[in-house]
Amino acid sequence: MAGIGFVLKKVLKEESIFSLIKVAFAGSIIVAGPWILSIVGIFFIGQFSEYAISESRGMFMGVVIYSYAFSLFIFGGIHYIFTRQVADYIYEELNAKAGASLLLFSIIILVLALLTSSFAIFTQDLSFMQHPLLFQLSAVLLFCSINLMWILMIFISLSKRYLLIFFIYLGGMVLSFIGVFVLGKIYASGGAMLGFSLGQFIIVLSLYVIAFVEYPPGKMSVKAFLQYAVKYKYLLLSGLFYYWGMWIDKIVFWIFDGEQIGGSFIRLFDAYDMPVYIANLTMIPGLIYFVIVSETDFFTKLKEFLNQLHTSVISKILDRKYKMINSMRKALLDQSLFQGIFTLVMIVLAEYLAIHLFDIRINPLVFRLVLGAVFFHLLFLTVSTFLYYLQLYHYSFIAALVFFLSNLILAIFISLFHLEQFYGLSYLVSTMLGTVVALAFLLPSIKHFDRQIFSGQVDE
Repeated sequence: MAGIGFVLKKVLKEESIFSLIKVAFAGSIIVAGPWILSIVGIFFIGQFSEYAISESRGMFMGVVIYSYAFSLFIFGGIHYIFTRQVADYIYEELNAKAGASLLLFSIIILVLALLTSSFAIFTQDLSFMQHPLLFQLSAVLLFCSINLMWILMIFISLSKRYLLIFFIYLGGMVLSFIGVFVLGKIYASGGAMLGFSLGQFIIVLSLYVIAFVEYPPGKMSVKAFLQYAVKYKYLLLSGLFYYWGMWIDKIVFWIFDGEQIGGSFIRLFDAYDMPVYIANLTMIPGLIYFVIVSETDFFTKLKEFLNQLHTSVISKILDRKYKMINSMRKALLDQSLFQGIFTLVMIVLAEYLAIHLFDIRINPLVFRLVLGAVFFHLLFLTVSTFLYYLQLYHYSFIAALVFFLSNLILAIFISLFHLEQFYGLSYLVSTMLGTVVALAFLLPSIKHFDRQIFSGQVDE
């Protein structure tokens, strides 16, 4: 993402209000465009397509939400290995291998997603629906499409055709929305699910066309994938536990406090789900700041430091190292201040926004706890990214493990003792603990980073 940040930073140097608007818009598209469109699209479908999904609104929304949740919960760790492998190939200008990596990972993910979703949905009794088989087949298509979309979102950031990518997502979500209305009216829930799935499938196909036109795949290598998975096992585990930590509190509340949909395994808990989905949108300003400012500044200083290691005297090496350290500290401080102001305003206006903007009634305390958690979630993500840049994957794994375990334990505690007013507290505490642990590893490690490199203490 640093490469994208450099492009946007050049636009900012024009020093005009139009350049600022341009960067904000472009940053939103690149960093969170698909995310925003997905959440907004699902929200509008749930709010304004009642007649189209009236046969089983809960089952429809449950399958959509579970597809997004478990696509990351099950396969999230593999995304990190894919990112590392493609990054290496692009750095070495092995574009054919990068395209082949996309093709191989897509096949692996598709097979696993197909098996997982087929088992999950075809074991459910949907006899109450008019077209249960259509619903089941469409649900499998949706889950597979979403899993492929995560891989494509990582790879497609290599392309500079940001506006085209945005309109592909926008067009796909519009088609999903229309599909739910039109097919839902004809084939009830089965048609609605087919309509939504087809829109997502069209997004996937369009992105593959862009990806493979720019990076035609060469020969696939399963051996290379396995070697990366073994070599970067801590990176794999880091991604796995990060996504587990991100979703585990929702899953716990679904199990203990959620409403079961029909006779299926799907359970939802709107009292917590809705505040989380809305609060997550408040992370977008901080993510844009991270891509444009924090990451690019740190990457520049890190690159300058590494370039000096084998060519310069110790005084110049140390000078570059201290500039890198100062850049990291400034990035963390400035980003926290920037996001903190935005989060604070949202906390103050939380109840008003929930009622008047989203037309829902939620517990104000729960919403504010989740808003605070999202702030620390962004900080945790930032610190973890710096650990990735320093290739300290074993430390990022430990921090992610702390994030997951603390969120799991506290969420179970809250549910067992029926502390309804404290939903979101486990998310807040776990993101804080994860951040503290990650910082505890990052701050001393970066001070001795030159020694760690020469002694081979960084992860390869």
